[in-house]
Amino acid sequence: MNYLRANYLNTEEFLDAWNGDDNHLFCPTVQELSIGQEIIVELHIPSVHDKTLVRGSVISFRRPVPRRGIRGGALVLVETDELEKVLYLVGLFEQGISKPEKRRKHPRLSVELPIRFRIIETAVYHDAILLDIAEGGARMRTKGGNDLVGEKIFLEITVPGGVRPVSFLAEVKNKPSEDLYGIAFMSREKGNFSLLREFLRRLKSGEFFMPVIFFSVFFFFPLP
Repeated sequence: MNYLRANYLNTEEFLDAWNGDDNHLFCPTVQELSIGQEIIVELHIPSVHDKTLVRGSVISFRRPVPRRGIRGGALVLVETDELEKVLYLVGLFEQGISKPEKRRKHPRLSVELPIRFRIIETAVYHDAILLDIAEGGARMRTKGGNDLVGEKIFLEITVPGGVRPVSFLAEVKNKPSEDLYGIAFMSREKGNFSLLREFLRRLKSGEFFMPVIFFSVFFFFPLP
């Protein structure tokens, strides 16, 4: 999945770039992209402190025409699970709020990775999809009859090309919608968070392959 940085001149340009009827967002860039290509877009808007990352797919691409003042860029179909981020900014800008308050200490990286988890003191693993991840926490979607809020879980991620799963301890903090959960990482060891930052850097750059030793030490907890 490619990574794209979209720079908007101001909030008005961002609002003009958004088509809420079709969930299309025009993303200014000189980076040529192919139609149908899946990408992660980093939205940069003056006065917005939070780094906003959204997943989508390229609908069309146009080259810049400097003499006519036409910026080049890609028209991106924003994925349904990512709409909340875009609509949050649209709602603020339409109200005339150009400087939203900083919402998160750590920016979330949008992903779509199959994972599995188990509740502490149980042996049964459940499948889930990781939707985004940051140093402080993540969001996952999973089916199941029980409400997981308040539960402590072991989470395992195997990225494409990975040799062994990444394992870490987390607590389920909230349930924004049906089957969607927000989790917070519980480990605070300095070394583990350095490895998490490296893991996130590799995800962002597309360097999915990790050495075996990385998977064997990153956030590993012996099973009880």
